[in-house]
Amino acid sequence: DETTPTPAEPAALPVPTDETLRGVVVEVSPKSDTARLALAPDVEATVRLGDVKWARRPDPSQKPRWVRHIEDVFQVGQIVRVAILPADGDVDGFAAEGRELHAVLRQSPLAEGALLSFDIDTGAVRALVGGYDYRRSEFDRATQARRQAGSSFKPIIYAAALEKDYTPASILVDRPVVYEDPESGFVWRPQNYSRKFLGRLPMREALARSVNNATIHLFRDLKVDYVIDFARRLGIQSPLARDLSLALGSSSVTLLETTRAYAVFASGGKQVLPSFITQVLDREGEKILGSQVLGPVPEVPEWLPANGTPADAELARIVESLETGENPESADPAVRRKQVISPTLAYLATDLLRAAVFDTNGTGRGARELRRSVGGKTGTTNFGGDAWFVGFSPDVVTGVWVGYDEKRVLGKGETGGRTALPIWRDYMALALKEHPNRDFPVPAGIVFARVDRETGLLAGADSKGAYLQAFAEGSEPTQTAKQASRGDERGRLLRLDQF
Repeated sequence: DETTPTPAEPAALPVPTDETLRGVVVEVSPKSDTARLALAPDVEATVRLGDVKWARRPDPSQKPRWVRHIEDVFQVGQIVRVAILPADGDVDGFAAEGRELHAVLRQSPLAEGALLSFDIDTGAVRALVGGYDYRRSEFDRATQARRQAGSSFKPIIYAAALEKDYTPASILVDRPVVYEDPESGFVWRPQNYSRKFLGRLPMREALARSVNNATIHLFRDLKVDYVIDFARRLGIQSPLARDLSLALGSSSVTLLETTRAYAVFASGGKQVLPSFITQVLDREGEKILGSQVLGPVPEVPEWLPANGTPADAELARIVESLETGENPESADPAVRRKQVISPTLAYLATDLLRAAVFDTNGTGRGARELRRSVGGKTGTTNFGGDAWFVGFSPDVVTGVWVGYDEKRVLGKGETGGRTALPIWRDYMALALKEHPNRDFPVPAGIVFARVDRETGLLAGADSKGAYLQAFAEGSEPTQTAKQASRGDERGRLLRLDQF
């Protein structure tokens, strides 16, 4: 009806804010876009449209859209599952006595997810979510599940290029290409998510916009063995495809591996091995085991199943150390901070990932809402089966994956930026509260120059879309865009693919 909605009665009983409750819809008010629920005798709650805009009937063939009217969600007499939103003044997980209750819908999703977060300086794990509900599934999707990386693998390729003779301003070409295997007859026509080709663009923009064909050209020039060796240095241990499809993240990796690789960029080029165990004490309070990490595994124990993951092997190593009483040297923070890439390379890679967040068309632009210095990259696999976002601040690195355990699409439009990034952003908003808002430190050997977007040379008076770019000292352009021809561009280490 169009009458003024009846306000929900203040809670007369202790009401938990961290549990799923059942309620009956007693009133729906289109005028105020609210619904009133009865949770128990003398206990009512209000649901606002803004908190349930997502609650549409699922249809994987349709692009997701918000619900626009409260009556499209609720009808009087329905029984619904809800949770009470917490508020200031609540105590020990219960709503403060007498306050107005606001509720949100609760559901048990079919999709699964995982989150892993750890401190960049110490490796101490701050959060690990292996799935929606441990009672439903004990499988740890953060450390055990191998899923296609999609575009979340691209930063590894671009960092590998920076270690060679590429710069962040090197010009790549995004154009349609057809690859055909004469033996099998297989034909591959890689496309961008937008189904458009962008032509010439700097490497920085190619990664920020997650441009597929430009990345394939870059990968082809680097050679597959070089990229795989570089990925191993960053901590990727899973088997990797030795073909062009690796450029688009066709190989399956764990969230642990990917998050650990990104941490190298944020830590100034040092490996960061997550520490899951601070110490183990006996019943007398005596320490019997120190800090333990999940890191590179030199050998897999013979008794571990052949299909075990790197995390399984590392857990086995910890078990063996407990049985033998030996505390491995990897527990020493100084040992597990090995320099695997140079500080200048790490900063340039970090700067590219910041562009993915802060540049106009960056796929990670949703992370800007944190209003902090962060970098990160989305990942979406073919047909939308896996959604990723992995990113970091100077203090914390966090990775998020969303998908199904079986091969199944999440739905039309469910990309890493739409599905995984909001989870990452909400978590980081809380995780970074104890950390100051600071920029990534600039190491020695980094210089900055204003660059022309079309050529990658120094911006001239007529340059359009010029931007400030970091370079390794000695690799920055010295000519202005107006002074150089395209031949000069290639001579300035600006790569124009001919593939």
